[in-house]
Amino acid sequence: MKNYNRRYSQKKGLSKLDCYYEKKIFDKFQNICELAKKSNYDKKRCKKLFFKKYGIGLILFILLPLLGFIFPILFWSEEDKPALINFCTEEKHAQSSSRRTHDHTCNCYPLLISEKALLVIDRFNTVFFAIIAIINAAIIIYVLIKVLKYERLNSKKVKMRIQ
Repeated sequence: MKNYNRRYSQKKGLSKLDCYYEKKIFDKFQNICELAKKSNYDKKRCKKLFFKKYGIGLILFILLPLLGFIFPILFWSEEDKPALINFCTEEKHAQSSSRRTHDHTCNCYPLLISEKALLVIDRFNTVFFAIIAIINAAIIIYVLIKVLKYERLNSKKVKMRIQ
């Protein structure tokens, strides 16, 4: 753990980037371990401090891919069931620009953009959701691998190679 500056300077390319983020992750682990080892904190207080310091960021990071579900839940439905927000596709309502000019029998909102543009927005949302989900999964897997490496280094079972 102490020879990271020398190790970092010898790396090139992606391995240098990996070494940089590995050091950041190891420093965070070290802070968490030091917090847990302090004698004046019991387990309950330690959890409370951990969630106070890292909880909001972790929760937002985990919930970020769920933003991709908002668009389909609000606007798309099955054939026999209405969506939460329905758009009116009738010609006489397409000319109106506000809900006030709709018939009282119509519970739909006027469609202000074309259906083709709505489909483009849906495709963009799907791609965005997929990319964010893949990035989240990759980061979680990377951190789990580094947790295992950190535990091995702390138990002194494996020496860190300098290459």
